[in-house]
Amino acid sequence: MDCQENFKAEPLSEEEAWDLFKGKLGQHTTLSPEVKNIAMSVAAKCSGLPLGIITMAASMRGVNDICEWRSVFEELKDLQLCFLYYALYPEDCKIERNELIGSCLLESCKDNGGNRCVMMHDLIRDMALKITNECRPRFMVKAGLGLKEIPDEQDWIEDLDKVSLMKNAIAEIRCGQSLRCHKLWTLILKDNPLKRIANSFFECMHALQFLDLSENYVIVELPNSISNLENLTTLLLRRCHSLTYVPPLEKLTALRELDLSWTRIKRVPQGVDRLVNLENLNMAWTKQLELIPSGTLGKLSHLQHVKLHCESGPVKIKAKEFEGLKGLKEFVVQLDVNYGYNQLVKYLQGCEQPLKKYSLQLRRPKSPKFLSEVDKFESNYCKVVKLGERARIGEGENSILLPYDLQLLEIEGCSFKSRCLCDAFPSLHWNAIDLKYCGIRTCSGIECIESLSSSTPSHNDQEEAKEASDDDLQGESRCVPFQNLEILYLYKLRDFRGLCLGFEVIAPPHCIFSSLKKLYISSCPKIKSLFTPFPVDDEEGLGTSFFCNNDDDNHHDTLITLPKLRVLSLCNLPELKSMCEGKMVCNSIEVIVVQDCPKLKRLSFSLPIVNGQLSAPKALNAIKIDYNMEWWESLEWDDPNAKDVLQPFVRFYGPHSGC
Repeated sequence: MDCQENFKAEPLSEEEAWDLFKGKLGQHTTLSPEVKNIAMSVAAKCSGLPLGIITMAASMRGVNDICEWRSVFEELKDLQLCFLYYALYPEDCKIERNELIGSCLLESCKDNGGNRCVMMHDLIRDMALKITNECRPRFMVKAGLGLKEIPDEQDWIEDLDKVSLMKNAIAEIRCGQSLRCHKLWTLILKDNPLKRIANSFFECMHALQFLDLSENYVIVELPNSISNLENLTTLLLRRCHSLTYVPPLEKLTALRELDLSWTRIKRVPQGVDRLVNLENLNMAWTKQLELIPSGTLGKLSHLQHVKLHCESGPVKIKAKEFEGLKGLKEFVVQLDVNYGYNQLVKYLQGCEQPLKKYSLQLRRPKSPKFLSEVDKFESNYCKVVKLGERARIGEGENSILLPYDLQLLEIEGCSFKSRCLCDAFPSLHWNAIDLKYCGIRTCSGIECIESLSSSTPSHNDQEEAKEASDDDLQGESRCVPFQNLEILYLYKLRDFRGLCLGFEVIAPPHCIFSSLKKLYISSCPKIKSLFTPFPVDDEEGLGTSFFCNNDDDNHHDTLITLPKLRVLSLCNLPELKSMCEGKMVCNSIEVIVVQDCPKLKRLSFSLPIVNGQLSAPKALNAIKIDYNMEWWESLEWDDPNAKDVLQPFVRFYGPHSGC
């Protein structure tokens, strides 16, 4: 503030802090004696800092429940530890949100990959380091300083609690560098070019609980002294791309998290089956993992999160390995269809408590440029199945199964024995009401998503749906396919002819595609129309239909309603002549993309009437078409004013720029 002399701002006394806190709570917050004691503790945790006191008091205004106050007090303690923990990272370091809980002391940011992160201001970080230098916990932070060796022995004082040497240039920890840090319980050595760690380095770190060696890309093996760290609860080795040897771990019975993802291990480390307190086991994207020894997972009764898949091929594991894991919440597994996939699906269906998250893969997906956004979509969904060329689709009793509570389905490089998606997977028609995303790419044999044959179930299918229902109403909702589908990607399907086929006389199921928000269709050479006319008999009083027809003899009066559609992208469809025979009502449409569809002569949208005048949909932002003015001029319009209404939204761009 450019003052001529320094002023020291003292924190508020305990009495002053409570008076400020109590005043900001307001008159409408009545505290019982028990709640008042906790509230005073919350105020004291703010360490006399007025901004912290005001913020906490304002957030608790009107709260009288003692349980809520206790919860806030515990969260406040965790937040303080979280704040100090950030200081272990280098200056201006961006940390993934799942590594650190955010708070008002941290700034929101994104890394180079667009992932949401948090970052601490330099001055706030300096304050945190000052706190840890003067009182417990005691830190030594030399992160991101370009160190080529670990600090000298005199820097490793005996009462150190946490040490961070991440993001340096340390290539070796030599013999004789045995450090007497008997109280050290956190050591972070991630993101160094470590080639070797001397066995003596860990010999005196008996209290160590958290060890992070991740992102040491060239280290091949770990020292055997790690086997004796019996208090270790977390061992992180992710992205140690050259790591092939991890010493036996049977003594590490306190271990709760073991992360071996992106390593080159071939087998599960010896003794993992004895880690009775293990909760998180991550072996995702390992380079050479071949086998999980029989009985390994079944012994880990506390296991909650499991990730097992290998870049070189599927991991061999049987469904019975999971049967004893009553607390399992999540697993990600890449499997061979011949080795336990269907059994694992049946295990999912039989769980007393449905898993909160799972991902079953029959191979690693290979996403073309058109589907580069798929990975971003996947993070929004908890229950995922990805099928590749190993999958047998529509092969009778040997056909693969799908879980009933599936949210995201990807199919790539498969040959369909059934022409309809719902025929290949009957559960999609009768049970999978949670499916939100469906992507089908580079497949042959599939002609449509829904057909008349799949919408007319067999007696056994009806009985199965009835048994799966809690009551008749729930049973009715389960019988509507794709009623909650939000995103549909169709790419390079050489036999695909339309979304729904065979309904010229009978309507498709009520509400099909009624939640669709994004529809992308590209490189499907046989498709001529997205929708064929679907007359609907509404005498049963189903209400507003997805497909309706004012005149069965005039297809141009057919209305196809997509009430939530926001994005429609049609690319490289050489035979596409119309979106539908009638009109499409898409009042929520924001973006329309048309590219390389030379035979498309009509945009079939029904435009709203506002104050007696034809208008564009309120949400419309752009109509993107390849740079072909002749095509735009040649389009046919139901209303002569439609072209003028839509012209301001047209955006031309060069050919082959992608959808």
